[in-house]
Amino acid sequence: MLRQKVAKLEGEVERLRKFIFCYETVARSPDLLKHYTGLPDICAFESLLNLCVKYKCNYYSGWSPSMDDREQLLITLMKLRCNFSLTDLGIRFGVSKTTIENI
Repeated sequence: MLRQKVAKLEGEVERLRKFIFCYETVARSPDLLKHYTGLPDICAFESLLNLCVKYKCNYYSGWSPSMDDREQLLITLMKLRCNFSLTDLGIRFGVSKTTIENI
């Protein structure tokens, strides 16, 4: 009985992962990448990421990011390109508005 519940919940987690907005979702579709970031392809995104990670980020008040560099870059580009609100970006990425503010 417990194993059935665990299997059901694991299936639900997998189903919900398809709806999470994240780097992997955007990276799979060149059209989405272009729309949300303005970059022509994933190679351009990765090149920009490689350039950015060479420099150390100093976050406000010693904040420690809960997201990896790809997600942070994607959020930054989406904010610049589409001007989504901080609340909207927080909902899309499943984090708080404060987390988005700190990126």
